[in-house]
Amino acid sequence: MLKEDSIYLKLSTTHDLVYDATHVLLLDQLDDWNTGAFETFQDLAISSRPRPLTLDLLMEKLHSPVGVNIHQPLRFKMWRGRGTPVRSLEFHAGAHPYTGIFHTQVDIRIERDWVARNPEAAPRILERRFKDLARLIHPFQGHVHDTDDNSIQNIGNPRLIKRGFDVDVQGPIALEDNPGRELSRGEFRYCVNWLTLFGPEMLKNLGQERVETAPAARVEELDIDPVARKRPAEVVAERMSGTCATELRDAPQRWHLLSLGGSPLQTSKFRPIQRAVREHLGLKKLAKDQRYMLGYWQKKM
Repeated sequence: MLKEDSIYLKLSTTHDLVYDATHVLLLDQLDDWNTGAFETFQDLAISSRPRPLTLDLLMEKLHSPVGVNIHQPLRFKMWRGRGTPVRSLEFHAGAHPYTGIFHTQVDIRIERDWVARNPEAAPRILERRFKDLARLIHPFQGHVHDTDDNSIQNIGNPRLIKRGFDVDVQGPIALEDNPGRELSRGEFRYCVNWLTLFGPEMLKNLGQERVETAPAARVEELDIDPVARKRPAEVVAERMSGTCATELRDAPQRWHLLSLGGSPLQTSKFRPIQRAVREHLGLKKLAKDQRYMLGYWQKKM
């Protein structure tokens, strides 16, 4: 079975979260949400087995790289037994394998049962925590969705859906017409989820006015301080020139959050809105215009 029974919270940022110990603050926020620490640690950068999470391990793996250099290739996973809201955290820092653009991806799994047990409060808590994390790491995109529903939306084989999720689908599947279909273009992922966050880079691609007028249940501009965090390249430039790169920005940066309403478990209710937003934003056309996700080869053609 491929079922995860979780809610997937994903944030991607072009900032180096390791250099200034933001990844430690991220862990503190998740521990606070769980009212307790994660129990298990696995280093994903090397072939290693999971180990019990200890203070010595935290100091070695998370605290020792702070302030050492930029573009840390830090990759790890932490998790704990079920019963708490946050099941696991995966942290992937480094250059994107196809575009070479530095970005960090934060993948968080929330227990689906926790949301189901708290149908009124859980969606509000999820959104509030999502906003708090966005203010911490300044992502260029973010998503919250039912993990299994999103996976099914991106599978075109009815037999695999049946085998992996025990869901009967009458084929053939028009995969590109699925309202929750995810289209990858390098580090960007074009899709509409229960919560979808567009940072400055994404707003530039999609058009701010188009995002602001999307037929979602709610479109909100987040109060994120645009100069509180700097790109790794800006940090290097400031060290070399002694100037402040942020002063060169001539326009404020914005983040917009689209909500489909209700709960991430109510996919059948917000599916029409999901489809309408996807068409309004023109995600299929945008992905087609940008062609292949392999940016290097795209330049050669």
